[in-house]
Amino acid sequence: MKKYRLYLSVLLAVVAAAFSDISAQYRIIGFEGTDTVDLGIAEQRGGKFVLPKNIAKYTKIELVAVSQTYADTERHLRQLQKAYLDKSRELISTEITYITDHLDFATLYYSPIYTDYLVSWLSSYNFVATSVADFEQRLSADAVGTISRLMMSNQTKIAENVAKDLAIFAYRYGFAATTRHIFDYMRRIDKKFVSRHTDLKYIVDKDLANTPKQAAHKIVGLDSERLANCLIIFFDSGSRRSTDEVDKIIDKYSSLQQRGLRVISIASDTDLEQYNEFAKRLPWADRLCDQYGIKGENFENYGVFDTPAIFLTDEEGNIIRAGSDLDKVIK
Repeated sequence: MKKYRLYLSVLLAVVAAAFSDISAQYRIIGFEGTDTVDLGIAEQRGGKFVLPKNIAKYTKIELVAVSQTYADTERHLRQLQKAYLDKSRELISTEITYITDHLDFATLYYSPIYTDYLVSWLSSYNFVATSVADFEQRLSADAVGTISRLMMSNQTKIAENVAKDLAIFAYRYGFAATTRHIFDYMRRIDKKFVSRHTDLKYIVDKDLANTPKQAAHKIVGLDSERLANCLIIFFDSGSRRSTDEVDKIIDKYSSLQQRGLRVISIASDTDLEQYNEFAKRLPWADRLCDQYGIKGENFENYGVFDTPAIFLTDEEGNIIRAGSDLDKVIK
């Protein structure tokens, strides 16, 4: 079992390359007792990563980068970690600039130091930021700027995966605003970015589930300000995940009315013609679309950075549950 886990860890370290447009080489070294064996080169051929056939027999495997680019990347990680330990703001700032402007993420992405590099990068802002707000502002700007650089360099797949991982790391460290900025940027490029990755959907669901039990925000565009006994759904008519939940509400609309619930829908559509065509199916009166997308005032007031997002209020107008699944919200 131990041997299997070691082999699996090596496989995971290189499998990312099989799904990307990167080409690079690693020399694979096998260890068995005191013997060290050169197992040859692992390389990408025709979009597939080819490993030596005899790799599974060794108790320990290491990847040694063939390219000088990887050696440079590893050296910069050591410099960043040393600057962090020395609490040198000047050196940390220099390394952050290198990461955002020059780091070869195509080499880093599927290397053994990828995770360590991201963690060290995010942690380094502790010594250059002057406050929590400054930390988040710097991190958000640098993360989005780096992803943008990769996009403009036609490294779309790398950019998407780096965006996903940075969003996850930022959220785990408590910087949800950075995660939202990354989502916002990526959704402008690809509306299905969040829904395509189940681990990102988990972040959205968790964020909604942690919505504090507070008075519902005023909804811009409604005549009445009182939001007692309301079911509020934020959706996108071009998203299958969104329209599935809207269809559930349509199917249950009669029973929701019997429960005394007022349905309010707020669309993130920017194409008014597409929205109007879809809205013909909605049986409730409160249907809103300001064409500002997730930058709309209602989306920002409710902290919604992906759709669908559903909120349920009580007779006092307080939010009592939130989520992306109707059945769980109105249980």
